[in-house]
Amino acid sequence: MKVLPIVLLVAWLCSSCDRTEPLRQEEEPAIDVADRVSRDGEEIFKRAFWRRPSDDDEIIRAERREWLSGGEVERWEWYLQFRPGDELGEMLFGRNEFRLSPTAQEDHSVAHGPDWFTPGAGEVALAAEDGSMTLVRDGQTVFAMGAGGGFSSGHELSPSTVQPVPPSQGRLPGHRPPAD
Repeated sequence: MKVLPIVLLVAWLCSSCDRTEPLRQEEEPAIDVADRVSRDGEEIFKRAFWRRPSDDDEIIRAERREWLSGGEVERWEWYLQFRPGDELGEMLFGRNEFRLSPTAQEDHSVAHGPDWFTPGAGEVALAAEDGSMTLVRDGQTVFAMGAGGGFSSGHELSPSTVQPVPPSQGRLPGHRPPAD
């Protein structure tokens, strides 16, 4: 008779086992894969700094990612690792032509960037307030990254409606990008 209560207890415990929820698996975050990826260092350098690299500038690695919508660039990111020549170093860190501000951020690595993009804290770190460009100098090497929205078809404007922007405004240099 002592066996019957034990059998009933085990049966009751096993019947409640069926009611347990299955183990939930953690959902992995969706990987945001770019539609186009370029590793043409000179082209990425030109788009980033509005100038061709000089013979003194050494591009180590470069990557540009573009996400498209309706055949047009919706957003983009670029990453560069390079050793600037004296002229470029002066332009970026001396004259600060992109008007970047010092940043105290400890680590400038990005989770979604290329594996080689590991700038760390660096000796000098400058960034745009809107996050559109960051430069981190570590010794002779500079890690640079930028991001922005895409470009849409422009509207034709008559010359009388175009208002010139004084060169003191904005973060872009006061000269045109290099022509191809």
